[in-house]
Amino acid sequence: MYKDILDRIDNLNLAVLAYNNEALFKEAYYTYFTIDNRCELNNYLKRINNYLTKYNISYDTFLEYVKTYAILFLDINSEIIKNRIIAVSSLSKKQSERKNNALFAIISMINNSHDDEIEQLVLANHIYLDKIDYLFMKGYFDKNFYDLVTSKVSKAIERLNKKYKYLHFSAFLSNLEKENDDEILEEMVKNNKFHAHYVRSFISSYRNNLKDEEKEQLEDSIKNKIDESKKRIKQKKDKKRLLELKEKVTTIDFSVFLDDKIKSIDDFCALMNISKDCYYEYLNIIKCLDNSLYLAIKEKNNKNRIRTNDEVLEVDKVVDIANQIKNGCLDVNGNTRNFELLDYFLQAKLGPGKFIDIYRKSEESDEDVVMALRAFFDNNDFFESNNNLLSINTELSSTTILLVEGSPYEVTREEKEEVINYLKEQEIPINIKIYKQALKRYLNGTLIQENIQNTFGRG
Repeated sequence: MYKDILDRIDNLNLAVLAYNNEALFKEAYYTYFTIDNRCELNNYLKRINNYLTKYNISYDTFLEYVKTYAILFLDINSEIIKNRIIAVSSLSKKQSERKNNALFAIISMINNSHDDEIEQLVLANHIYLDKIDYLFMKGYFDKNFYDLVTSKVSKAIERLNKKYKYLHFSAFLSNLEKENDDEILEEMVKNNKFHAHYVRSFISSYRNNLKDEEKEQLEDSIKNKIDESKKRIKQKKDKKRLLELKEKVTTIDFSVFLDDKIKSIDDFCALMNISKDCYYEYLNIIKCLDNSLYLAIKEKNNKNRIRTNDEVLEVDKVVDIANQIKNGCLDVNGNTRNFELLDYFLQAKLGPGKFIDIYRKSEESDEDVVMALRAFFDNNDFFESNNNLLSINTELSSTTILLVEGSPYEVTREEKEEVINYLKEQEIPINIKIYKQALKRYLNGTLIQENIQNTFGRG
Protein backbone atom coordinates (compact mmCIF):
# COMPACT_ATOMS: atom_id res chain seq x y z
CA MET A 1 0.00 0.00 0.00
CA TYR A 2 2.76 2.46 0.98
CA LYS A 3 4.63 1.78 -2.29
CA ASP A 4 1.48 2.64 -4.25
CA ILE A 5 1.14 5.89 -2.30
CA LEU A 6 4.80 6.83 -2.74
CA ASP A 7 4.50 6.25 -6.48
CA ARG A 8 1.87 9.00 -6.55
CA ILE A 9 3.05 11.39 -3.80
CA ASP A 10 6.48 11.75 -2.18
CA ASN A 11 5.31 12.78 1.31
CA LEU A 12 4.13 9.67 3.15
CA ASN A 13 3.27 11.53 6.38
CA LEU A 14 1.02 13.92 4.46
CA ALA A 15 -0.64 10.98 2.70
CA VAL A 16 -1.37 9.22 6.00
CA LEU A 17 -2.78 12.45 7.43
CA ALA A 18 -4.99 12.78 4.34
CA TYR A 19 -6.40 9.25 4.61
CA ASN A 20 -7.20 9.87 8.29
CA ASN A 21 -8.72 13.33 7.60
CA GLU A 22 -10.28 13.12 4.16
CA ALA A 23 -12.92 15.80 4.92
CA LEU A 24 -10.19 18.29 5.92
CA PHE A 25 -8.32 17.84 2.63
CA LYS A 26 -11.53 17.81 0.59
CA GLU A 27 -12.54 21.15 2.12
CA ALA A 28 -9.13 22.61 1.17
CA TYR A 29 -9.52 21.43 -2.43
CA TYR A 30 -13.03 22.87 -2.81
CA THR A 31 -12.04 26.13 -1.09
CA TYR A 32 -9.14 26.69 -3.49
CA PHE A 33 -10.85 25.74 -6.73
CA THR A 34 -14.20 27.49 -6.35
CA ILE A 35 -13.55 30.87 -7.98
CA ASP A 36 -15.61 32.80 -10.56
CA ASN A 37 -12.63 34.40 -12.28
CA ARG A 38 -12.00 37.92 -10.92
CA CYS A 39 -15.66 38.59 -10.15
CA GLU A 40 -15.58 37.52 -6.51
CA LEU A 41 -11.89 37.70 -5.68
CA ASN A 42 -12.34 39.35 -2.27
CA ASN A 43 -14.82 36.68 -1.11
CA TYR A 44 -12.55 33.96 -2.51
CA LEU A 45 -9.49 35.22 -0.61
CA LYS A 46 -11.62 35.60 2.53
CA ARG A 47 -12.72 31.95 2.28
CA ILE A 48 -9.09 30.85 2.02
CA ASN A 49 -8.09 33.01 4.99
CA ASN A 50 -10.99 31.57 7.04
CA TYR A 51 -9.73 28.05 6.27
CA LEU A 52 -6.14 28.93 7.31
CA THR A 53 -7.42 30.48 10.55
CA LYS A 54 -9.84 27.65 11.27
CA TYR A 55 -7.16 24.94 11.05
CA ASN A 56 -4.18 27.13 12.07
CA ILE A 57 -2.03 26.24 9.05
CA SER A 58 0.14 28.23 6.60
CA TYR A 59 -0.79 28.99 3.02
CA ASP A 60 1.95 26.62 1.74
CA THR A 61 0.53 23.79 3.86
CA PHE A 62 -2.94 24.62 2.51
CA LEU A 63 -1.66 24.20 -1.07
CA GLU A 64 -0.12 20.86 -0.11
CA TYR A 65 -3.55 19.73 1.16
CA VAL A 66 -5.09 20.78 -2.17
CA LYS A 67 -2.51 18.84 -4.22
CA THR A 68 -2.66 15.79 -1.94
CA TYR A 69 -6.44 15.51 -2.16
CA ALA A 70 -6.36 15.80 -5.95
CA ILE A 71 -3.67 13.14 -6.33
CA LEU A 72 -4.90 10.60 -3.75
CA PHE A 73 -8.68 10.90 -3.95
CA LEU A 74 -9.35 12.24 -7.46
CA ASP A 75 -6.46 10.42 -9.16
CA ILE A 76 -5.24 13.60 -10.87
CA ASN A 77 -1.68 13.61 -12.17
CA SER A 78 0.70 15.72 -10.01
CA GLU A 79 1.81 17.90 -12.96
CA ILE A 80 -1.79 18.58 -13.98
CA ILE A 81 -2.82 19.66 -10.48
CA LYS A 82 0.25 21.93 -10.21
CA ASN A 83 -0.71 23.64 -13.49
CA ARG A 84 -4.32 24.08 -12.30
CA ILE A 85 -3.12 25.65 -9.05
CA ILE A 86 -0.89 28.07 -11.00
CA ALA A 87 -3.81 28.98 -13.32
CA VAL A 88 -6.07 29.94 -10.38
CA SER A 89 -3.25 31.68 -8.50
CA SER A 90 -2.56 33.95 -11.49
CA LEU A 91 -6.09 35.38 -11.23
CA SER A 92 -5.55 36.76 -7.72
CA LYS A 93 -1.97 37.90 -8.42
CA LYS A 94 -3.04 40.09 -11.34
CA GLN A 95 -5.82 41.60 -9.25
CA SER A 96 -3.46 42.30 -6.33
CA GLU A 97 -0.96 43.97 -8.65
CA ARG A 98 -3.65 46.30 -10.01
CA LYS A 99 -4.74 47.23 -6.46
CA ASN A 100 -1.14 47.92 -5.39
CA ASN A 101 -0.50 50.13 -8.43
CA ALA A 102 -3.70 52.09 -7.73
CA LEU A 103 -2.67 52.55 -4.07
CA PHE A 104 0.82 53.69 -5.11
CA ALA A 105 -0.74 56.31 -7.42
CA ILE A 106 -2.73 57.72 -4.47
CA ILE A 107 0.35 57.72 -2.21
CA SER A 108 2.27 59.62 -4.92
CA MET A 109 -0.52 62.22 -5.12
CA ILE A 110 -0.36 62.63 -1.32
CA ASN A 111 3.37 63.26 -1.51
CA ASN A 112 2.83 66.09 -4.02
CA SER A 113 -0.19 67.73 -2.34
CA HIS A 114 -0.85 70.44 0.28
CA ASP A 115 -2.31 69.76 3.75
CA ASP A 116 -6.00 70.18 2.88
CA GLU A 117 -5.65 68.04 -0.25
CA ILE A 118 -3.77 65.38 1.72
CA GLU A 119 -6.60 65.20 4.26
CA GLN A 120 -9.14 64.68 1.49
CA LEU A 121 -7.03 61.97 -0.18
CA VAL A 122 -6.39 60.18 3.10
CA LEU A 123 -10.04 60.29 4.15
CA ALA A 124 -11.57 59.43 0.76
CA ASN A 125 -9.23 56.47 0.15
CA HIS A 126 -9.03 55.21 3.74
CA ILE A 127 -5.23 55.57 3.83
CA TYR A 128 -3.40 54.66 7.01
CA LEU A 129 0.23 53.87 7.86
CA ASP A 130 -0.16 50.10 7.51
CA LYS A 131 -0.85 50.55 3.78
CA ILE A 132 2.29 52.66 3.31
CA ASP A 133 4.33 50.05 5.23
CA TYR A 134 2.91 47.34 2.94
CA LEU A 135 3.94 49.14 -0.28
CA PHE A 136 7.39 49.91 1.17
CA MET A 137 7.95 46.22 1.94
CA LYS A 138 6.82 45.42 -1.62
CA GLY A 139 9.57 47.72 -2.94
CA TYR A 140 7.38 50.43 -4.43
CA PHE A 141 9.54 53.29 -3.08
CA ASP A 142 12.82 53.98 -1.23
CA LYS A 143 13.41 54.93 2.42
CA ASN A 144 13.51 58.70 1.79
CA PHE A 145 10.14 58.66 0.03
CA TYR A 146 8.74 56.36 2.76
CA ASP A 147 9.83 58.71 5.58
CA LEU A 148 8.46 61.79 3.81
CA VAL A 149 5.02 60.38 2.94
CA THR A 150 4.67 58.65 6.33
CA SER A 151 5.20 61.99 8.07
CA LYS A 152 2.62 63.72 5.86
CA VAL A 153 0.00 61.00 6.36
CA SER A 154 0.63 60.84 10.15
CA LYS A 155 0.02 64.57 10.50
CA ALA A 156 -3.10 64.38 8.33
CA ILE A 157 -4.47 61.54 10.47
CA GLU A 158 -3.84 63.57 13.65
CA ARG A 159 -5.80 66.48 12.21
CA LEU A 160 -8.62 64.19 11.07
CA ASN A 161 -8.73 62.52 14.48
CA LYS A 162 -9.64 65.86 16.04
CA LYS A 163 -12.64 66.00 13.68
CA TYR A 164 -13.79 62.53 14.79
CA LYS A 165 -12.62 61.03 11.49
CA TYR A 166 -10.56 58.12 12.79
CA LEU A 167 -9.19 56.15 9.87
CA HIS A 168 -7.44 53.02 11.12
CA PHE A 169 -9.83 50.64 12.87
CA SER A 170 -7.55 50.50 15.94
CA ALA A 171 -7.80 54.28 16.49
CA PHE A 172 -11.48 54.40 15.56
CA LEU A 173 -12.52 51.58 17.91
CA SER A 174 -10.20 52.68 20.70
CA ASN A 175 -11.86 56.10 20.78
CA LEU A 176 -15.33 54.65 20.27
CA GLU A 177 -14.77 52.25 23.18
CA LYS A 178 -14.31 55.15 25.62
CA GLU A 179 -16.79 57.63 24.11
CA ASN A 180 -20.38 57.92 25.39
CA ASP A 181 -21.53 61.20 23.86
CA ASP A 182 -24.20 60.34 21.26
CA GLU A 183 -23.36 63.20 18.89
CA ILE A 184 -19.64 62.39 18.87
CA LEU A 185 -20.39 58.68 18.37
CA GLU A 186 -22.60 59.52 15.41
CA GLU A 187 -19.85 61.67 13.86
CA MET A 188 -17.33 58.86 14.30
CA VAL A 189 -19.58 56.20 12.79
CA LYS A 190 -20.69 58.49 9.96
CA ASN A 191 -17.13 59.40 8.95
CA ASN A 192 -15.59 55.92 8.89
CA LYS A 193 -15.69 52.90 6.65
CA PHE A 194 -16.51 50.13 9.09
CA HIS A 195 -16.78 46.33 8.86
CA ALA A 196 -18.16 44.14 11.65
CA HIS A 197 -15.09 41.87 11.74
CA TYR A 198 -12.95 44.89 12.74
CA VAL A 199 -14.34 44.67 16.30
CA ARG A 200 -13.09 41.14 16.88
CA SER A 201 -9.74 41.94 15.22
CA PHE A 202 -9.38 45.03 17.42
CA ILE A 203 -10.08 43.10 20.64
CA SER A 204 -7.81 40.17 19.75
CA SER A 205 -4.96 42.53 18.77
CA TYR A 206 -5.27 45.37 21.30
CA ARG A 207 -7.29 43.97 24.23
CA ASN A 208 -5.84 40.49 24.38
CA ASN A 209 -5.09 40.84 28.11
CA LEU A 210 -8.81 40.71 28.92
CA LYS A 211 -10.58 37.57 30.08
CA ASP A 212 -12.87 35.81 27.59
CA GLU A 213 -15.98 37.07 29.34
CA GLU A 214 -14.65 40.65 29.33
CA LYS A 215 -13.83 40.37 25.63
CA GLU A 216 -17.40 39.30 24.87
CA GLN A 217 -18.81 42.17 26.92
CA LEU A 218 -16.53 44.67 25.16
CA GLU A 219 -17.48 43.32 21.73
CA ASP A 220 -21.19 43.60 22.56
CA SER A 221 -20.71 47.12 23.96
CA ILE A 222 -18.86 48.39 20.87
CA LYS A 223 -21.30 46.78 18.44
CA ASN A 224 -24.27 48.23 20.34
CA LYS A 225 -22.77 51.72 20.19
CA ILE A 226 -22.27 51.39 16.44
CA ASP A 227 -25.75 49.94 15.81
CA GLU A 228 -27.47 52.59 17.94
CA SER A 229 -25.47 55.37 16.27
CA LYS A 230 -26.47 54.08 12.82
CA LYS A 231 -30.13 54.04 13.87
CA ARG A 232 -29.97 57.64 15.12
CA ILE A 233 -28.15 58.75 11.95
CA LYS A 234 -30.86 57.14 9.81
CA GLN A 235 -33.68 58.62 11.89
CA LYS A 236 -32.21 62.13 11.59
CA LYS A 237 -31.65 61.67 7.88
CA ASP A 238 -35.22 60.42 7.34
CA LYS A 239 -36.64 63.27 9.46
CA LYS A 240 -34.65 65.85 7.51
CA ARG A 241 -35.73 64.36 4.19
CA LEU A 242 -39.40 64.30 5.28
CA LEU A 243 -39.25 67.98 6.26
CA GLU A 244 -37.70 68.82 2.89
CA LEU A 245 -40.42 66.88 1.08
CA LYS A 246 -43.17 68.52 3.12
CA GLU A 247 -41.81 71.92 2.12
CA LYS A 248 -41.88 70.87 -1.53
CA VAL A 249 -45.39 69.43 -1.26
CA THR A 250 -46.74 72.72 0.09
CA THR A 251 -45.66 74.38 -3.18
CA ILE A 252 -47.89 71.98 -5.17
CA ASP A 253 -51.67 72.12 -4.86
CA PHE A 254 -52.75 68.47 -5.21
CA SER A 255 -56.41 69.45 -4.96
CA VAL A 256 -56.03 70.70 -8.56
CA PHE A 257 -55.80 67.04 -9.58
CA LEU A 258 -59.54 66.72 -8.88
CA ASP A 259 -60.39 69.41 -11.44
CA ASP A 260 -62.34 68.08 -14.46
CA LYS A 261 -59.71 69.53 -16.81
CA ILE A 262 -57.10 67.12 -15.43
CA LYS A 263 -57.62 63.83 -17.28
CA SER A 264 -54.47 61.96 -16.25
CA ILE A 265 -51.36 61.95 -14.11
CA ASP A 266 -49.42 63.20 -17.16
CA ASP A 267 -51.71 66.26 -17.37
CA PHE A 268 -51.15 67.06 -13.69
CA CYS A 269 -47.35 66.57 -13.89
CA ALA A 270 -47.15 68.80 -16.96
CA LEU A 271 -49.22 71.51 -15.25
CA MET A 272 -47.12 71.41 -12.07
CA ASN A 273 -43.84 70.91 -13.93
CA ILE A 274 -42.84 67.81 -11.94
CA SER A 275 -41.76 64.30 -12.93
CA LYS A 276 -43.86 61.18 -12.34
CA ASP A 277 -41.35 59.98 -9.75
CA CYS A 278 -41.90 63.25 -7.85
CA TYR A 279 -45.67 62.86 -8.21
CA TYR A 280 -45.68 59.41 -6.59
CA GLU A 281 -43.21 60.49 -3.92
CA TYR A 282 -45.31 63.54 -3.03
CA LEU A 283 -48.52 61.52 -3.16
CA ASN A 284 -47.18 59.24 -0.40
CA ILE A 285 -46.62 62.32 1.75
CA ILE A 286 -50.15 63.57 0.96
CA LYS A 287 -51.37 60.18 2.18
CA CYS A 288 -49.91 61.01 5.62
CA LEU A 289 -50.88 64.69 5.65
CA ASP A 290 -54.37 64.57 4.09
CA ASN A 291 -55.72 61.06 3.71
CA SER A 292 -59.12 62.17 2.35
CA LEU A 293 -57.44 64.09 -0.51
CA TYR A 294 -55.21 61.07 -1.18
CA LEU A 295 -58.26 58.74 -1.44
CA ALA A 296 -60.06 61.17 -3.75
CA ILE A 297 -57.03 61.34 -6.06
CA LYS A 298 -56.70 57.56 -6.08
CA GLU A 299 -60.40 57.12 -6.86
CA LYS A 300 -60.17 59.53 -9.80
CA ASN A 301 -57.11 57.67 -11.09
CA ASN A 302 -59.05 54.41 -11.04
CA LYS A 303 -61.98 55.95 -12.95
CA ASN A 304 -59.79 57.62 -15.56
CA ARG A 305 -57.68 54.55 -16.21
CA ILE A 306 -58.96 53.44 -19.63
CA ARG A 307 -56.75 50.80 -21.20
CA THR A 308 -56.79 48.70 -24.38
CA ASN A 309 -56.52 44.89 -24.19
CA ASP A 310 -52.81 45.12 -24.97
CA GLU A 311 -52.30 47.61 -22.14
CA VAL A 312 -54.19 45.32 -19.76
CA LEU A 313 -51.92 42.44 -20.70
CA GLU A 314 -48.86 44.66 -20.22
CA VAL A 315 -49.98 45.74 -16.75
CA ASP A 316 -50.94 42.18 -15.77
CA LYS A 317 -47.51 40.95 -16.85
CA VAL A 318 -45.77 43.67 -14.86
CA VAL A 319 -47.88 42.83 -11.77
CA ASP A 320 -46.95 39.15 -12.15
CA ILE A 321 -43.23 39.93 -12.40
CA ALA A 322 -43.45 42.39 -9.48
CA ASN A 323 -45.01 39.70 -7.27
CA GLN A 324 -42.24 37.29 -8.26
CA ILE A 325 -39.62 39.89 -7.30
CA LYS A 326 -41.18 40.28 -3.86
CA ASN A 327 -42.21 36.67 -3.16
CA GLY A 328 -39.84 34.58 -5.31
CA CYS A 329 -40.45 32.40 -8.35
CA LEU A 330 -40.59 28.64 -8.99
CA ASP A 331 -37.64 26.49 -10.00
CA VAL A 332 -37.92 23.42 -12.27
CA ASN A 333 -38.85 21.27 -9.27
CA GLY A 334 -41.69 23.55 -8.22
CA ASN A 335 -39.79 25.00 -5.26
CA THR A 336 -39.70 28.74 -4.56
CA ARG A 337 -36.36 30.48 -5.09
CA ASN A 338 -35.20 34.12 -5.14
CA PHE A 339 -36.01 36.10 -8.28
CA GLU A 340 -32.75 37.08 -10.02
CA LEU A 341 -31.67 39.75 -12.49
CA LEU A 342 -31.56 37.13 -15.26
CA ASP A 343 -35.23 36.29 -14.58
CA TYR A 344 -36.13 39.95 -15.04
CA PHE A 345 -34.48 40.29 -18.44
CA LEU A 346 -35.93 36.98 -19.62
CA GLN A 347 -39.42 38.35 -18.99
CA ALA A 348 -39.18 42.14 -19.37
CA LYS A 349 -37.26 44.73 -21.35
CA LEU A 350 -38.46 47.75 -19.36
CA GLY A 351 -36.25 50.15 -17.43
CA PRO A 352 -36.80 50.38 -13.64
CA GLY A 353 -38.66 53.71 -13.76
CA LYS A 354 -41.08 52.59 -16.49
CA PHE A 355 -41.63 49.22 -14.79
CA ILE A 356 -42.50 50.80 -11.42
CA ASP A 357 -44.65 53.42 -13.14
CA ILE A 358 -46.74 50.73 -14.91
CA TYR A 359 -47.02 48.69 -11.69
CA ARG A 360 -48.28 51.70 -9.75
CA LYS A 361 -51.01 52.23 -12.34
CA SER A 362 -52.41 48.75 -11.67
CA GLU A 363 -55.34 48.19 -9.37
CA GLU A 364 -53.18 45.70 -7.42
CA SER A 365 -50.53 48.30 -6.62
CA ASP A 366 -49.09 47.75 -3.14
CA GLU A 367 -46.46 49.93 -1.43
CA ASP A 368 -44.70 46.89 0.09
CA VAL A 369 -44.20 45.52 -3.41
CA VAL A 370 -42.98 48.92 -4.63
CA MET A 371 -40.38 48.92 -1.84
CA ALA A 372 -39.31 45.40 -2.89
CA LEU A 373 -39.01 46.59 -6.51
CA ARG A 374 -36.86 49.57 -5.52
CA ALA A 375 -34.61 47.30 -3.43
CA PHE A 376 -34.32 44.82 -6.32
CA PHE A 377 -33.31 47.51 -8.83
CA ASP A 378 -30.97 49.21 -6.33
CA ASN A 379 -29.20 45.94 -5.48
CA ASN A 380 -28.64 44.84 -9.08
CA ASP A 381 -26.30 46.10 -11.78
CA PHE A 382 -29.25 47.00 -13.99
CA PHE A 383 -27.57 49.31 -16.49
CA GLU A 384 -24.57 48.43 -18.64
CA SER A 385 -21.33 50.14 -17.64
CA ASN A 386 -17.62 49.51 -17.94
CA ASN A 387 -17.60 48.30 -14.32
CA ASN A 388 -20.14 45.52 -14.66
CA LEU A 389 -19.99 44.47 -18.33
CA LEU A 390 -18.42 41.06 -18.94
CA SER A 391 -15.18 41.12 -20.92
CA ILE A 392 -16.08 38.28 -23.28
CA ASN A 393 -12.58 37.75 -24.72
CA THR A 394 -11.05 37.61 -21.24
CA GLU A 395 -13.75 35.24 -20.01
CA LEU A 396 -13.35 32.85 -22.96
CA SER A 397 -9.56 32.70 -22.58
CA SER A 398 -9.41 32.36 -18.78
CA THR A 399 -10.06 29.64 -16.22
CA THR A 400 -13.46 29.49 -14.50
CA ILE A 401 -14.10 26.88 -11.83
CA LEU A 402 -17.51 26.46 -10.20
CA LEU A 403 -19.14 24.02 -7.82
CA VAL A 404 -21.55 21.79 -9.76
CA GLU A 405 -23.51 19.32 -7.63
CA GLY A 406 -20.98 19.77 -4.84
CA SER A 407 -17.84 19.20 -6.92
CA PRO A 408 -15.45 21.74 -8.52
CA TYR A 409 -15.91 21.86 -12.27
CA GLU A 410 -13.77 23.69 -14.83
CA VAL A 411 -16.09 25.33 -17.35
CA THR A 412 -15.12 24.75 -20.99
CA ARG A 413 -14.80 27.49 -23.59
CA GLU A 414 -17.62 25.86 -25.58
CA GLU A 415 -19.99 26.00 -22.57
CA LYS A 416 -19.17 29.68 -22.02
CA GLU A 417 -19.84 30.42 -25.70
CA GLU A 418 -23.21 28.60 -25.51
CA VAL A 419 -24.32 30.80 -22.60
CA ILE A 420 -23.03 34.03 -24.17
CA ASN A 421 -24.77 33.24 -27.48
CA TYR A 422 -28.01 32.43 -25.62
CA LEU A 423 -27.94 35.80 -23.85
CA LYS A 424 -27.30 37.54 -27.17
CA GLU A 425 -30.23 35.73 -28.81
CA GLN A 426 -32.50 36.78 -25.94
CA GLU A 427 -31.21 40.39 -26.27
CA ILE A 428 -30.12 40.34 -22.62
CA PRO A 429 -27.27 42.61 -21.40
CA ILE A 430 -24.16 40.50 -20.88
CA ASN A 431 -22.99 41.88 -17.57
CA ILE A 432 -21.05 39.90 -14.99
CA LYS A 433 -23.95 39.13 -12.64
CA ILE A 434 -26.38 38.01 -15.38
CA TYR A 435 -23.69 35.92 -17.08
CA LYS A 436 -22.82 34.12 -13.83
CA GLN A 437 -26.48 33.38 -13.12
CA ALA A 438 -27.00 32.05 -16.66
CA LEU A 439 -23.79 29.99 -16.55
CA LYS A 440 -24.74 28.29 -13.28
CA ARG A 441 -28.22 27.46 -14.61
CA TYR A 442 -26.74 26.16 -17.85
CA LEU A 443 -24.36 23.84 -15.99
CA ASN A 444 -27.26 22.59 -13.84
CA GLY A 445 -29.37 22.04 -16.97
CA THR A 446 -32.10 24.52 -15.93
CA LEU A 447 -31.43 27.61 -18.05
CA ILE A 448 -33.98 26.94 -20.81
CA GLN A 449 -36.54 25.11 -18.63
CA GLU A 450 -36.81 27.86 -16.00
CA ASN A 451 -37.15 30.50 -18.70
CA ILE A 452 -40.09 28.62 -20.28
CA GLN A 453 -41.71 27.84 -16.92
CA ASN A 454 -41.56 31.36 -15.50
CA THR A 455 -42.71 32.93 -18.78
CA PHE A 456 -45.58 30.61 -19.70
CA GLY A 457 -46.24 28.29 -16.77
CA ARG A 458 -47.91 30.62 -14.28
CA GLY A 459 -51.59 30.27 -13.64
